Amino acid sequence: MLKISTSTKSLAESPKKFTRFVLTEEPATKHRFIENSDGTTTYKMGIGKFADITVRSFRTTIRSIVQAAKGHEVEALSLEVNFSDFPKLSEEGEEWFTSTIVENLQLAAYEFTKYKTKKKKSNLSEVQLCNITSKAAADGVKRGLVVGEYINKARDIANTPASDLGPTALGQAAVELAKGTKVSIKILGEKELKKLKMGLLLAVGQGTKSESKLIIAE
Repeated sequence: MLKISTSTKSLAESPKKFTRFVLTEEPATKHRFIENSDGTTTYKMGIGKFADITVRSFRTTIRSIVQAAKGHEVEALSLEVNFSDFPKLSEEGEEWFTSTIVENLQLAAYEFTKYKTKKKKSNLSEVQLCNITSKAAADGVKRGLVVGEYINKARDIANTPASDLGPTALGQAAVELAKGTKVSIKILGEKELKKLKMGLLLAVGQGTKSESKLIIAE
């Protein structure tokens, strides 16, 4: 799982273990990995004109950062992305801005390795977001952490075959996902389904030894 932390300090003040990622207005094909004389490392990544970045392209830009880091076997990176540099995103607000960064870092770092015999160690394990000084930015980070984490948990469920995640186990997974939220989970078994005359659902379930279940999230 990718660890994401924040700092009120600037990118230049990042600890040496972090490769400092710098987004530039150079063409998107322009990438440079630099070993500095003071022992730090910098990765300069072109994304085109900041003024042209839209909501959609911003999301793909953040995901590209993770791919670039993995490609260069970067274990820890620091990143400073300023909301004011992207005029087309101004209407979305700073909270949305940092939330989107955090969400998409987690989504791009996601790997489903449960069934791999030899699990490859993920290169990128930590990201530090620099210059997080406003309440809106900090709130966005908190929201992004929750959204990204739970999307990836849902992906784990979706990627698990039905042979390992039958109706009962799926119901338990739904209950676990809902913990700590206002969502209530109700699971109906075959007796309840018969009372509700849900014959079609029960007919489908006759092809397996597992009891049919209906999961209701409210």
